[in-house]
Amino acid sequence: MVRSSAIDCRVGRPESNTFREQLDAITLLAAHEAVIQRMAMPTQDARQNILLLYLLGYCLDRNENFMTVPKVLVTGAGGFVGEALVFRILLDKRFAPVAAARGATRLQGLSAVVPFDLNNDPVIPSLDQIRVVVHAAARVHVMNDTASDALAEFRKVNVSGTIRLARLAAEAGVKRFVFISSIKVNGESTPLGQPFKAEDTPSPIDPYAISKWEAEQALRQLADQTGMEVVIIRPPLVYGPGVKANFLSMLNWLEKGVPLPLGAINNRR
Repeated sequence: MVRSSAIDCRVGRPESNTFREQLDAITLLAAHEAVIQRMAMPTQDARQNILLLYLLGYCLDRNENFMTVPKVLVTGAGGFVGEALVFRILLDKRFAPVAAARGATRLQGLSAVVPFDLNNDPVIPSLDQIRVVVHAAARVHVMNDTASDALAEFRKVNVSGTIRLARLAAEAGVKRFVFISSIKVNGESTPLGQPFKAEDTPSPIDPYAISKWEAEQALRQLADQTGMEVVIIRPPLVYGPGVKANFLSMLNWLEKGVPLPLGAINNRR
């Protein structure tokens, strides 16, 4: 019998030698934090993922604190940033994450998962008992966008969909709405030695950035009308385990040994 050092939860089945052998084969799976950290990292072995899901689910089902702490809804939980945030909240244990995703996600079994689509009305079935919403879902920046009216498509999701979600949140009594915007709202570049600042005058250029800026303004108006706290975050490029898109392309080039002119670039994040 193994006892978790993080939560009062017994794991394993003494009568099952197979289960014991599996536990012995994967280091530190009995610890709650180790389970989530392992799940947060990409793995090539699907069988390990199944075991991890079972083990963590077995613990969380018996963890009373997990059931009573404030609930945080994370939209875009099937994406890179949203999924990483859900894992981080699970590790923190001061909140219970609720993952909102359009399709299948490997978070199933790790946290509550609810259907979510910014193109729908309503965008989500319910926000009952949700204390905080972190809105990371969006129509993201697309290279060589083929939409006939790209700005209209971005507005449909990033502005209209966001405001529908925020209104539902305010009506449900959500205390704080955290909107993941983009540094592109500030603009595309700054003079040498002058990094972007929060108080800069917004200067969005492409349809994606414009839609994010318009959503920010609409959320501020909604906050004034309803009293719900709105927090706006404008991250630059986010990277880490499992990153995709442009950053992954750059990593692939580096792995091939192709020389890149990075030494000639004098830039700050």
